[in-house]
Amino acid sequence: MSPKPSKEEIREMEFVFYNELKIRRLIRESRLDRPRCDLLVKPSNRCIGDPVSSQVLRNLMPIKFIFIDDRPFFQPEQWMKIVDESYRIASEKISQVARLRYSHTPLNQILSTLRISSGVYYFRINEFRSLAISLRKKFQEIEKNT
Repeated sequence: MSPKPSKEEIREMEFVFYNELKIRRLIRESRLDRPRCDLLVKPSNRCIGDPVSSQVLRNLMPIKFIFIDDRPFFQPEQWMKIVDESYRIASEKISQVARLRYSHTPLNQILSTLRISSGVYYFRINEFRSLAISLRKKFQEIEKNT
């Protein structure tokens, strides 16, 4: 059994899941806003390469950060991988509760729609959070080793 997640880890994970759509939109916008020429020749600052190569490079380069509510949010694409993987790995019942919660559906509506008790609801949400936090730790471990 993995150790209980800290309040900070839970807060960070909740922020990511509640803002998933906004983060995805900002990633798309960031990709579109990148400069057209990624390969500059110094000192003339002229572009080299063709437009197709430049576009490919722009799309392959990871986005280091985006701004959410005037605060930098680092490694947004890696966070979205964690979100996607969390929903994919979680059981259908746990995933269903999480999707409703993080789409800002009121608690009473979730309980009546899924016909579950609040105890079951919180158990599933805690399971989902723990899964997402453990995935994040695995991603960080992989990143350290590469």
